[in-house]
Amino acid sequence: MTVTCAWLKAALKRPSQRSRHTISRLLPPPKALHLARISRVNEVMKKTNVPLPALLLTLAFVSVLPSHALAKEIEVKTLNRGPSNAFFVFAPEVVRLEPGDSVNFVAADKGHEVHAVPGMIPQGAELFEGRMNQDIKVTFTVPGVYVVACKPHTPMGMVALIVVGEPVNRDKIDPGTLTGKAKAKLESLLASLK
Repeated sequence: MTVTCAWLKAALKRPSQRSRHTISRLLPPPKALHLARISRVNEVMKKTNVPLPALLLTLAFVSVLPSHALAKEIEVKTLNRGPSNAFFVFAPEVVRLEPGDSVNFVAADKGHEVHAVPGMIPQGAELFEGRMNQDIKVTFTVPGVYVVACKPHTPMGMVALIVVGEPVNRDKIDPGTLTGKAKAKLESLLASLK
């Protein structure tokens, strides 16, 4: 356990007699069984040198961490040439996330932007649009499949999928609305979700 607060660090180093007695006041009236438990708790506290209030405070702090502190962030690059020598791709092309996770779209090569394709995101989700040659970080909260594309290179097949939780809207996405190579690319990406 890493302790970052100076006062907490000090409390953990030197348990007070008072903290040992605090626990005995919190338990039901003394009976033979309860006295045995109290002496056992005192024994453990003496051995570990961790006062009960410090332990409870630490547990309370950890339990109220915001969910975004535990969320992950994935990096997706916009590339002129991908790992398999394909032109104009996102790397990776399919990303799986949990609600609250983020994607950092990185403009690794110039001449690209990233946007959510209208009509190809879950109901209730918001569209997003990055700027040309600039990174954009998007946090996804609504479960489903998001189709993202690069405007100048969509006809050349520069599309990707972001799958947040379960792909609840997968069957509502119509690749036929895209032009050029994007239609076939989207069909193959959607097929990979089955």
